[in-house]
Amino acid sequence: MKKLFNSLQSRIIISIFAAGIVPIIILHMIVLNACHASFVYQRMSEIRHRCSLISTQLGVYSEIEESMTSETAERLNWYSEAYGGRLLVVDDEFRIVLDTYSVQKGKTCVSDAVFGAFSGNTYEHYDSSSGYLEFVLPVTYSGAN
Repeated sequence: MKKLFNSLQSRIIISIFAAGIVPIIILHMIVLNACHASFVYQRMSEIRHRCSLISTQLGVYSEIEESMTSETAERLNWYSEAYGGRLLVVDDEFRIVLDTYSVQKGKTCVSDAVFGAFSGNTYEHYDSSSGYLEFVLPVTYSGAN
């Protein structure tokens, strides 16, 4: 066995094998990272579009409580289940009007992202360790009824 690793022929074969495997492993990692980044970008884009549709639908009403009909709540619950996420609707007094997990309804929501949304800013964040996407979008009254 010792003689096998001491021969020049076996060293050349091992070197060629290593020189072929290492680039394949590196390329594999690069392609996986690129595909994952592309998937996250597409998912964020899709959810961003859905969230903007939801905010537009809710913005038709002058008061957020008016928009919380059973049909709207069912639609928001469907979105939550379809995308495997949680939706919170917060009114202008920072109270949670709708929680699709029914955990924090009626509680006060204190978050920099929510404060920013009341200033008209949107917030998007992807947590790579947990795989969570977080969106905060403002719902503004459009006046169309």
